[in-house]
Amino acid sequence: MPEKNQNRRPATSQMNLLLRIVIGAYLLYITYDMRDHFGEAAFTVAGIVFTVVGIWLIANSLKRIFQGDYDLLDNQGNIIEPDDIAELEALDDDLDKLADAVQQEEESGL
Repeated sequence: MPEKNQNRRPATSQMNLLLRIVIGAYLLYITYDMRDHFGEAAFTVAGIVFTVVGIWLIANSLKRIFQGDYDLLDNQGNIIEPDDIAELEALDDDLDKLADAVQQEEESGL
């Protein structure tokens, strides 16, 4: 069994990044909804913080999505390592070859 790296950051999937975009958009919406109260100090500070955090969440998540800087997870939520991806692609190629061979055998047997 592979040893887990204790220094590894938590897994960040595409779904996590999309959720961060939604949260950032919601923070911007809350800021827009509070605009009538910006004369009060607490609402002004909250509006500035929500705006900065919302923009950062959206920009950072979009950047990571477009750069492909996220983890691929299997159905159980385990991180699929790059070595595992190469192995799975090789198995997929072998499976395709096997399916082609079976199809050719069926066609020649008919």
